[in-house]
Amino acid sequence: MKQLRNQVPSETLKKSKTGRKDIGLTDSPKLSHEQIRDALFRVQDHLERSQIQFVLLDEIAKQMREMEEPLLEASEVSIGIRSQDFTQSGSSTLRSIIPDAGWEEFLHGETISNLAYQDGSVPVVIWIIHNDLDVFKNPDTKFYYQTEFRLPNPFKTYWRVRDLIK
Repeated sequence: MKQLRNQVPSETLKKSKTGRKDIGLTDSPKLSHEQIRDALFRVQDHLERSQIQFVLLDEIAKQMREMEEPLLEASEVSIGIRSQDFTQSGSSTLRSIIPDAGWEEFLHGETISNLAYQDGSVPVVIWIIHNDLDVFKNPDTKFYYQTEFRLPNPFKTYWRVRDLIK
């Protein structure tokens, strides 16, 4: 979690009662749809260029699933990458694209749980998922603008256990 602490002012961090510590923002104002959308497209571009498969997590995933044409509202962009999809070549490419994402533990051979950085004013958290849960094995696809995003499947199961995943 050091990465998120380094990237986001400490007064905006929160502690969760469900086990997720120091993640996300406290009651900070939601970012605009345009800010979230643009950051989401940039994250997608970075991960696709790195050939890393990912799924959307948390509020953005819920909004994508529930609305036909979502106007995204969130305080951060949360992305999940299964540890087996976070390969050496992909992570090396990603590190060259976003070098300020807190790679210190990874470079020292430690198992990392997340990478975090700011995309303009949007906090982006990339969670490395070490649990081999069924909700990530066959993700749903949701078309958004001209592209598609993957969502946990079945979503109801993911939503119930989402705090245990990270």
